[in-house]
Amino acid sequence: MKRSYIFLILLSLFLEIKTIATESFNSGLFIFGGDELIVTASKHKQKIKKSPVSVIVINREDIRFSGAINVGELFDWLSGMDYVENYNGSIDITARGLNEFETTKTLVMIDGQMVNRPFHRNVAWDELPIFLEDIEKIEIIKGPGSSIYGAYAFSSIINIITKKAEDRESEISLTAGEKDTFNFVGTWALNKKNISSYISCGYKQTEGWGSYSDPNDMDDWSKFPQFTLKNNIQLSDKTNLELFLSYQKGKKAVPEFEKIDEEVRIKADSLVSYLTLNTEPSNKWQLKISLGGLKTLNDGGVLAHKSEQINSDIQNFLFISEKNLLLIGLYGEFSKVTADKNFFNFNEKESLFAFYFQNEWKPINKLSFILGGRFDNSSIFKGVFTPRSSLIYTPSPSHSFRITYGSAFRPPSFVENYANLKLPNRAPLLGIITVGDTPKPEIINNIEIGCLSYLIKDKLSLDLQLYYNSSKNLVRSFFVPDESYFKGGYVRYDNIGKVEAKGGEFEFRFYVFKGLNGFINFSYQDVFIKVNEKGERVNQRYSIVPRDKGNLGLRYVNSKYKIFANLILHYIGKTQINASYPTVSPRYENAHTTLDISIGKNLIKNKLKLTFSIKNVFNYHE
Repeated sequence: MKRSYIFLILLSLFLEIKTIATESFNSGLFIFGGDELIVTASKHKQKIKKSPVSVIVINREDIRFSGAINVGELFDWLSGMDYVENYNGSIDITARGLNEFETTKTLVMIDGQMVNRPFHRNVAWDELPIFLEDIEKIEIIKGPGSSIYGAYAFSSIINIITKKAEDRESEISLTAGEKDTFNFVGTWALNKKNISSYISCGYKQTEGWGSYSDPNDMDDWSKFPQFTLKNNIQLSDKTNLELFLSYQKGKKAVPEFEKIDEEVRIKADSLVSYLTLNTEPSNKWQLKISLGGLKTLNDGGVLAHKSEQINSDIQNFLFISEKNLLLIGLYGEFSKVTADKNFFNFNEKESLFAFYFQNEWKPINKLSFILGGRFDNSSIFKGVFTPRSSLIYTPSPSHSFRITYGSAFRPPSFVENYANLKLPNRAPLLGIITVGDTPKPEIINNIEIGCLSYLIKDKLSLDLQLYYNSSKNLVRSFFVPDESYFKGGYVRYDNIGKVEAKGGEFEFRFYVFKGLNGFINFSYQDVFIKVNEKGERVNQRYSIVPRDKGNLGLRYVNSKYKIFANLILHYIGKTQINASYPTVSPRYENAHTTLDISIGKNLIKNKLKLTFSIKNVFNYHE
């Protein structure tokens, strides 16, 4: 059976039956105006045209019409974002050419709460305890974000924003399809005078791209029950307390790239929680206090571990004048990871404390200047300061021009810091066993120029971004020859001296006629290693990601007959695969084009929605 470890080739069909209390069937336009509100760029509500960084928004309509059956599938059409699906659940998403297997370059959050697993600081998307039905929108920041988010906001930020408890209504969603794909979600909502809450319970399973019945096929199935609770208490007219808790517990199989043992079956648990006190803006200030927690358990395979993390964030906005807004914040974090099975044996703790600020000043009506920075100090690295500045010129409500300088850092993860093993006579999962000195923190500096325009009464939009990144100390795994060990060597982590990336992306969103609209985007990126791990000057292409890629999307919505159709055509340039596995020779995936289609209809006064989706209608390789 032909398949690709990086791009989906199998045909997938699913039918979704959803009962909805009062969900409207509105336009579903791809286009949004420049007054679209976002929160992730500066930790407060602002218009997207006022953002100091490049932002993409996946809104409720995009999710609803996408035909996606998991969160990871929502990111494969975005400009400037590198999307790689290695196998079921193993999805790597980052921005502008720095993607890799089990990437650690993207900070992923649920409502501002970090969900990167402390063990390796990556995200296992199939273990992420979030239902598509609970998501209001997703905000993606392209570029460094450490100036207010600290470590791990290296090349991009993904903030999954859940629906407000007071906006939820009871509903049932059922998805079934090929490869034993089955998702069920039931939501019960309660709205009283000062209390709003909802509980979502569900179950999701899939056979993955492999097969239960074929022992020679890839094993990547998963089965996960999940529970989510969100509660909002209105303490006063201007103060509310929000509680979120989501727990997932299940099993999955991880495919082995070399058959060395019996099938790897993993028990995986994930718990995400936060408690947030919010105050509405007053004449002088606005306060937000958050306490969050993340707990993960991975019992099985070479990555067996359990990890715990708690964090607190206190942020206060000071309204100095009508033209000056100052953000100041304090952040603390404590992490613990225990790995005492198979190839790892460590029990380590880390703590971090940070102070951050951002000043937004508007000297004249059409010009804004933003300056901020953050100082992080940790038990494993010395203090790091990461600044950001941005100049935004808005000559009219429909046009915005921006130039931004930003920086970020990523400290080594627990695996990169503490795994220090040599194990002869047994083959570990490649890329895990590490020896040598502890890698240095990764550093990136970024310069970006952006233009955002809305034309013809918001019927045409243009988003253009040009950037240059300079990174140093990027952590990579390397094969070290040694005949006394299995396969004649072992694997270690080390730093690449310097990597440079330059490129750009553009996106047009357009309105054709009532009910029909679409988008077209294209991304180009050149990424080169300038100084290697030995300190030698080189000019080697960092070819894990394609140089060019693009997408074309069309969406038709007929509000009269309650039908819709969504079509997205993907083009991906030539890509090197398995480059993160040091003992595996790189192979290349030729440039290719794929097509996804989703069609649906609302019935019974919008209380029933039927959706039929096909992934990869064709897969044309050059």
